Amino acid sequence: MSRQGDTPAESSGFRRRDVLVRLGAGGGLASVAGCQGLLTQTKRYVAEPAVLDAEAGALGYTLDGARKLETKREESVSGATLKMTLVSHVAGYDGPETSFGTAATPRVEEAGQVLNPVATAALSDLVSGDVGGQYLSGTPLGDRSWRRGPFREDSRTATLLGTETTVETYAGITDDGDLALVSIARVDDDGDAVIAGGGRSWALDESTDSKAALQGVSNDRRFTDHVSKIIDTMPHVIRKPARKLDTQTGTPTTGLVGVQTALGSDVDRTRQALYFVQGGGKLRRYDLVREVKRSLASGTVTIQGTYSFDFDTGTGGGGSSGQAQGSERDVWWRIRDGTTRWLVPENGAEIAYLGNVSYGDVAPESLPSYDYTSDHLEVTKGGSKLTADTVVAVKSSDGNYAKAEVVRRGPNRELELRFETYELTPALQTIGTGYTEPEDVQLRGDGRTAYVTERGGGGALLEVTLGSADRSSATVVASGFGTPHQVAIDRTKDLAHVVTDSKVVRVDLGTGNTTTVYDGLQQGRGIVVDDSTTFAYVTEQVGPSSPGALSRIELGSGRRQELYGDVSQPFHLAWANETEDAVVYADRARDSVWQFDLVDETTSGVVVDAPSKPASVVLATEDTGYIFAESVIEEFDVAGGLFAPSGPLFKGIGHIPISDISQAPSVPRAQAGYATTQGAAYPLTTKDAPFGGTLPLKLNHHGAYTDENARYYRVFVDGDVEQRPWRALEWSASNGTFESTKVTPAADGYFEVRAPGSIWFRTDLGYRLPTGDLSNGLHELTVAFYRSKSASSKVAETTVQFRVDNEQPDASLGRIFHELGSGREEVVDACAIVDRATDEFAFEVTAHDEQQHLRAWRLRAVWGHGKSDVVARESHGSNGSGTDWAGPVNQRTPGGSYWTAKKRECAHTFYLHAWGRATNGHHYIHRDGDHKSLTLLLP
Repeated sequence: MSRQGDTPAESSGFRRRDVLVRLGAGGGLASVAGCQGLLTQTKRYVAEPAVLDAEAGALGYTLDGARKLETKREESVSGATLKMTLVSHVAGYDGPETSFGTAATPRVEEAGQVLNPVATAALSDLVSGDVGGQYLSGTPLGDRSWRRGPFREDSRTATLLGTETTVETYAGITDDGDLALVSIARVDDDGDAVIAGGGRSWALDESTDSKAALQGVSNDRRFTDHVSKIIDTMPHVIRKPARKLDTQTGTPTTGLVGVQTALGSDVDRTRQALYFVQGGGKLRRYDLVREVKRSLASGTVTIQGTYSFDFDTGTGGGGSSGQAQGSERDVWWRIRDGTTRWLVPENGAEIAYLGNVSYGDVAPESLPSYDYTSDHLEVTKGGSKLTADTVVAVKSSDGNYAKAEVVRRGPNRELELRFETYELTPALQTIGTGYTEPEDVQLRGDGRTAYVTERGGGGALLEVTLGSADRSSATVVASGFGTPHQVAIDRTKDLAHVVTDSKVVRVDLGTGNTTTVYDGLQQGRGIVVDDSTTFAYVTEQVGPSSPGALSRIELGSGRRQELYGDVSQPFHLAWANETEDAVVYADRARDSVWQFDLVDETTSGVVVDAPSKPASVVLATEDTGYIFAESVIEEFDVAGGLFAPSGPLFKGIGHIPISDISQAPSVPRAQAGYATTQGAAYPLTTKDAPFGGTLPLKLNHHGAYTDENARYYRVFVDGDVEQRPWRALEWSASNGTFESTKVTPAADGYFEVRAPGSIWFRTDLGYRLPTGDLSNGLHELTVAFYRSKSASSKVAETTVQFRVDNEQPDASLGRIFHELGSGREEVVDACAIVDRATDEFAFEVTAHDEQQHLRAWRLRAVWGHGKSDVVARESHGSNGSGTDWAGPVNQRTPGGSYWTAKKRECAHTFYLHAWGRATNGHHYIHRDGDHKSLTLLLP
């Protein structure tokens, strides 16, 4: 077996995604060797990332970074040359003392050979050899250079991805003179080699003999603590698959393909359609729910043993129908032996076993959403699979979709099915062409109109009718922008704000009149504007070698304030939630998507191993987002791996698992009912957070229906059953859109469990619980599941305590004190002109939460061109407070001193903001603000 140079190429990467289309390269090389004249084949193999689950945050781990590694290899297999691209994923986690790392790389088995050396190398070689250096770089497992050793010191058993495996621990002296420990384990999982482990090191005194230190290391408490921590962490490693779409064809991709870049994007949430502009002058739409174009075949078929069937044409199966044609076969009913049968997909077809669900309830539009596999479905005599009335979904070899219900398994090895096959509309469609360097598209919200920025011809903002969206039919709203990029649309005020390389420009969509709000950006790229049209948030790329920036611009005054200055190549922005207290942005240099918290002014990774050169991101729901990149659209699960399929049927409130809500008597009753979600896996970070607003209760409908055979559920608050109807968005096939549906319970509050095959905007939503009529304080919430509308048929029940807070905090900026010198001061009013004495001031601040659930408050001064300063700030926990913190009332700040103005001749505005901790499970809901302005004309 020959091997030629391994050349890794890397790109940044974070929390991985759910499956739209599973990445990977199927098929083998058995046919390659037998094809005359075919000497070389090129294939791409992609591993599913391995990451730590949400609970690992409790062990003290935080994500340090993740990367995607691409390695080129050549192998000789069965006389043919196989050129491979191996796409691996690595992640590193910082811990208090012990760090942790994960790596997932394709094993690559062809013609009985394992072609990836990581899958077969000794663990010692992964720790110290070239293989580990190539494939584990970026983790604590592969980022060490050794002066002495490493030597194996320990070997124990641990559970990794449900498999018992050996964890080996090595010790050695690094080139820096530190004593270092590395623990490592490996398992084979779903065609990938997954490596996990961690490291710890400490400096040795110059007087310490390194050889002696190594000889006694296994008796060191730090050694035993490290090994125990690694063993405890191994069960928290999980796999996270990804969904990718080829932006040229809309078909599943086995890797990134060379197409022109997808740039700005928006989402029609009602129709669940993604809109984006693309290089080559195209405006395109991707339908997340595809409509039925026509029924291709239907009826009842009896598939004889050893025969195949073609779902596209409804032919084959044996008997009078004969055998399906070789390249058209979709499934083969294979007779393995006297007791075992296999339903085998053929020719690229795939199947999904739905189980005992209603055939009629499986909507054809839902068929692409199932988790399909090319693996066979094994059926045993007396087994429960493929029994009468069970349902299978099929993705045919021609790319169509079918549903099939078992009528019977006959005594002569036959399988009788009722089926129907559908051709669905294409997911990806080009709806407009002829644009010159389009940069962004934003929807007006009426389902008919969009706005496109294009750079060609001096730069323009265009109004586009979606039903006739070619450039030739567009209306020029305004032009002369030079280099416009993202546009933010204010649908209620008929305004747009366009960011260019150097400016933020306001556009009246009715008249086309333009006003420059701010001039002085350095390669402006992204923009969002808050609901009040008070502030714009803008990304700048600054320069080819300088870090970019995220800034806030006050639209009324044009003042700019830099919020974050360590962004490589930021591109477009989007709001992270409805309360507009966080933004997300794409970073093209680091191939990642990041969130910036506008309250804490901190940044965190959303997806740090995004596809190459991401340009924009949209959040289609609170749970699902999409990244638009150079060659793919990639879906990511906002909630990551928080909710396991095997978890409780009542999963949580929004993004907060019920396990993360404090419960009495585990804590004192006064501390019960609060949410605390800490760690990189959580999309919402909370500490001691009560609940308020309308709470989305998340249920595992699929598990309740298929595993527990439950058909109904009830919701109880403090023992009283909820009987109020609520509304949810359900797909209307006739209108091609999600429509608001009233969900009404039967008598005694029995709601129907959603059957597999139905299509809802939020698939796991079970109830919207309004808290407005609940008293502030601790309450009890119960969700119970039943097989019929009878209390005696209950199969599962979960109860959780939750604390309600429906009161907003109060933010009030009171008196402003001006220091005159010699121990004297004066009170100055808003809009005053200060033209004497000192440049020192103090402020009377109220940032108070009556329920003692304040999250943070901040007083900030803004002046001039992009200048700002935090006068004072405080946050929950920073002052030693427990669950209760009300915040200041008429508190003078800074305490015992004054704030000194940085500019003696300039207008200043002082902004006070207060945020509460109450959440609806998706975001914080309470905030208040106040501000006052002064003009300083001091000598």
